[in-house]
Parts: sequence; structure tokens; C-alpha cells
Amino acid sequence: MRGTGEPIAGLVDHARRDSDARDDALLREVARVHAVLEQLARGGAAAGPATQFPPLVRLGDRFGLAAFELDVVAAALAISLDASCARLVGGAPGVPVALATALGRGHGLTASASLAAVVTGSHLLERGLVGLVGEGPLLTRCVVAAADLGPRLVRAEPDAWTRPVGAVALDQLALRPDVRARAEAIVAASGRGRPSALGFVVRGPAGSGRDAVAEALAHAMGFPACVVAATELGAGEVARWSAEVTWRGAALVMKGRPADAVALALARQLPAPLGFVLDPSEPAPTLPARDLYHLDLGELAAVQRAEVWRTALAGLPLASDLDAAQLGELLHVGPAAIASIRDQARIEAQLTGQPITVDTLVAASRRLTPIQAGPHAHLVTPTDELADLIVPPAVARELALIEAWVRHAPAQFRPGASGQHARPATSLTCLFAGPPGTGKSMAAGIVARRLGRALVRVDLAQVVDKYIGETEKHLDGVFAAAAGAGAALLFDEADALFGKRSEVNDARDRYANIEVAFLLQRLEAHRGLVILTTNMRHNLDDAFLRRIHAVVEFPVPDGPERLAIWRRHMSAAHLADDVELEFFAKSFAMAGGDIRNAAATAVVLAAAAGVAVGGRHVAISVWRELRKAGRLVSPDDFGRFAGDVATYLGAS
Repeated sequence: MRGTGEPIAGLVDHARRDSDARDDALLREVARVHAVLEQLARGGAAAGPATQFPPLVRLGDRFGLAAFELDVVAAALAISLDASCARLVGGAPGVPVALATALGRGHGLTASASLAAVVTGSHLLERGLVGLVGEGPLLTRCVVAAADLGPRLVRAEPDAWTRPVGAVALDQLALRPDVRARAEAIVAASGRGRPSALGFVVRGPAGSGRDAVAEALAHAMGFPACVVAATELGAGEVARWSAEVTWRGAALVMKGRPADAVALALARQLPAPLGFVLDPSEPAPTLPARDLYHLDLGELAAVQRAEVWRTALAGLPLASDLDAAQLGELLHVGPAAIASIRDQARIEAQLTGQPITVDTLVAASRRLTPIQAGPHAHLVTPTDELADLIVPPAVARELALIEAWVRHAPAQFRPGASGQHARPATSLTCLFAGPPGTGKSMAAGIVARRLGRALVRVDLAQVVDKYIGETEKHLDGVFAAAAGAGAALLFDEADALFGKRSEVNDARDRYANIEVAFLLQRLEAHRGLVILTTNMRHNLDDAFLRRIHAVVEFPVPDGPERLAIWRRHMSAAHLADDVELEFFAKSFAMAGGDIRNAAATAVVLAAAAGVAVGGRHVAISVWRELRKAGRLVSPDDFGRFAGDVATYLGAS
């Protein structure tokens, strides 16, 4: 403890010489309260003679209290807990300031020094251990014990508004070698300085494990961590938080950058390390009284995430084809999120009795961390299966190659693997080209679903902005959201954004070319699967075509393929006997999307008539789709259903 005062029981002798009878009686009661407190701490069991209540002694050590300051705290506590002590001060709520200064004489302090220690320059008040109540002259006011002081000393109950955080050791976190070396250097340096002069900043993007690293740093320095959001801490709560972390002997870790006044006040009052968890773009606070150490994490590399997954999933029932390298590429999350996803998947496996698969982990990730695509894109939930996609064998082979690339590239292009020198681009960009309705968007959804990836579709109406530079900002946000979630990114009608650059004749041409150049750069920097669809491949800029890994041409289906599509969309069990799907497939060259629309219309027409789907319903639906597409078609083209089509035309 700070100062050289004697134990409280010894103050009785000083009081007999230097204080009046009332002071003497109060000191005896204070000594007795030590024993009362000890009884309470032991659950009411009888306690032997006690002159020092151990938790009170620890309080003095932790808060750096002088013996006189500790006696004032004990006296205020005695009055709040014991009626006989309260009677000694005439029922006052606490220790009158005049009496407190008299207690100081027992420690050889002058009245002014005692007054300064208790009131004017008191860190008893600053730390929230006591309060000052009453009105009028200073000497008539009372020093009262904080409301939570007794319960904390007796039962060591923490306040509900804070939480201590148990940290994972630094050597158990997945960090890049350079980051780990710097973290260890910071811990070593902290051991050579005073805790009250120490500060650290952990900076990194969401998902980098920055929270876990900050807590691990505090733990390695010898302190548990109390964590608080900077937005929740105002200037009026600095004293409370300072007291709280002092009670716990903890470091304070702030998530986000607080106001300058709050940071400076914490740096001055906090007797322990002060840490900050910041985004890459957030500036660190200026703390003149602290040695501020900086640790920049960056994003975990896929190989590091894979290593975290291997460790996290050890000992759990796993599917035989579960690949940690694939998980490292698929789910861009940090160590804490990986642990949460693992726990959710374990519970799901217990419920179903099935081993944990990649799909199980992806589903758990979606529940815990929904994708925030923002207003410029939206999440698509594909429902189609591979069997629903009727395409030529060449298209099927290209789609299979895309799947293989995404599944096997992480393992094959890492150092030491067969493709280590191939140095592929960080993203896999694919172009699905073909006439409308040939299944391009459908194929994109199927590929994403088979790979276990969410599909984020860019909303061109929202992303394109008339103001200069805004389109680029919107696109950057979309790319970042997709990369952070490990989602596939879909640009439907891509020629609207990825069109050819033109000669610069005016300012509009210049800024349009800048947008295209930005997209080229952003596409190369992106990590993940990007799918572009277009009906007009020839409109795409040549520079984009050079950056595309797979070009899949979706042709209009031929006769056998059209028949397969018709059969896929129309259940034979619900068709009338006169329906000849072979006739419609052979006679009318329609894309798959058109066939789907025609089938849906036929079902509705039949339902309205209260009958099974007949040939006339299909014929009318086909005629409607062909006319909608601008194709010249006559009722005579429908053979024996020509009359039905003509009747429909006459009725309309």
C-alpha cells in the first residue's frame, strides 16, 4: 500500500493521544467491522479476532491506497454496515469530512493534507470507491462508501454491465509469421515498462481475428481483458470503467476509436494496459502518457484459415471428403467465427446423427453471419438442381471444369504443390454467353449451389450512379461483401458494365472509360468466383475477355434437348392424352426459358378451365411466347391444334 500508516487496530493508540473520545470510539468500531466483514465473507461463520480484513488489504494494494485513505474507506464502510458505527456520527450517512481529517492526524498528516487526500485531490473519489454527499460548508459534508463496495469486498460480485473476457493464448492463434513475431516483441517490451504507461493498437479487417488477438495480447502481458465498444463509453463513464478494470486487475480493450477526450482520460486514470481494436482505416488515438504499440494483422490467408479449421474440427465426426483447404477458401472468417461455426455444426451433427460436411459448415456460417450485400446487390437462393439444366455435353464439361477449379485450386496452387509456379489469378472469372432464356443465370445458381457458395447478384439499377466516382464506390462495396462472405458474384447483363471503351470525345466518355478501367483492376484484385452473363458477347471490352478463365457458350437447344426440357417442366401424370410434347419440341425452336414460361401458362389455363393440361393449352401458350419474342407465327403452324389457336385469337 502507498504510505507508511499502521494497521487499523494500531490507530486506536494514536487516537487516544490525538483525537477526542468520539474519534477513539469510531476507530475501535472500524477495527471491529474488519471482523464483521470477515464473518460475512465466510458465510456468517464465527471469526476470530481480526484487525485486517484481507479483501480490504487487497483493495488498498490494487488501487494504490495510502494507509490513511484505506482507513477512510473502512470507516465509511463501517458506518454503512453497522448501526453502532452510524450512531457514533449522529446518524450521518458517512464519515464527516471534519472527522476524516482528524483521522489523518493518526498518520502524521496535517489537516490540509488530510483534506486534500479525502476531497480536493482525492483519487478515492476519482476511482469511485467513495462519494461525497451533503450541502453547505465542505467540513460538514460526509464521505460515503460506494454502494457496491461492501458486496464486492464480501462476495467479489462483478457489475452486470461489464464482462471479463477469457483469452486464447497467442501461440494458439493462426497468425502470419511476421505478425506473430511482432506480437511476441510487443509482449516482451511490455514487461520492461509500467502497466499504466502501456497501450496497444490491433488493426485489421473484419474476420481477421483482431478481437481475439487483442485479448490474447492483454493475457500475455499478464492481464485479463475487459472489452467495451467505444461508442458505449462517454466521458462521464471513464471513472467507472477505470475503477472496474482496477477492481479486476484487468486491461481495458476498446472496440473502435473513442473520442479524444475519453481516450486521454482513460490513459491518465487507468493503472493497466489500454488496448484498441480498429478497422484498417481508423486512426489510432494520440496518447502522450502511453507507449503505444501497433500490430497490423491484415486478412488471414486461405492457408492460415485452413490450418485453423483443421485444429477446430479435430476429434469431430467429419465426412470423408471434407477438405480444410476448401473451407479456408470458401469461408472468409476469423478464428472466433470458425469456433462458433464449428460448435453450430457439431450440434447439427448430434441432432441428425450425420457426419459434419462442408454444407453443414456453410449453413452454420450463413445462420451466424448473414451476408450483408447492401442496397447495390442482393442474395440469390438457387433452387435448381443440375438435373434441371438441359445443355449440350460441351457446356456440361465447362461447368464441371469450373467446379473442379474452385474445389481443387486451393490445394494445387499452394507452395510445394504441383501448380505452385502457375501463379493463377486470385479470382476465377467466368463468362456465360448466349441468347436469352438459354440457362445462363440458372447455370450460375447451380454452380454456386453445388460449390456450397452463396450467390450475390449485382443490381445494375442500384450500382450505376450518375455522379462521378459513385459507381466505383458501389462496386467496391459489392466486391468486398462477396469476398468477405466467400460468395460467388453474379453480373447479369454484364455488357452494361463491362462494355468496350471508346475514344474520348467528351467528359462522359472519359469517365465511362475510368469505370471500365476500375472494373478491370478490381476484378484482378478480387478473391473468389465471378460469373458474368451476357446476350451480346461482342460488346464486351477485349481486356475483360483476356481476364476470363472460362467462356461457356449456351446455344438455343436442339430438338432432343427441347423435348427433354418440355418433359422436365410438364409432368406426364397431369397431361391429357392429346398432348404431344414431341410435336412442340420438333416444330418450334424455343429456348429453355421460353419453354418454362409456356409450360407455366398452360398449367394456369388448364386450372382456370378445371381440366387436365391438354394440347390446346400447350399450343396457345407456345403461340403466346413466340409472339412475345417478335416471331411471325400462324395458327396453321400448330397442326391439329390450329383451330384452338385461331379460336383463342378470335376470342382475344
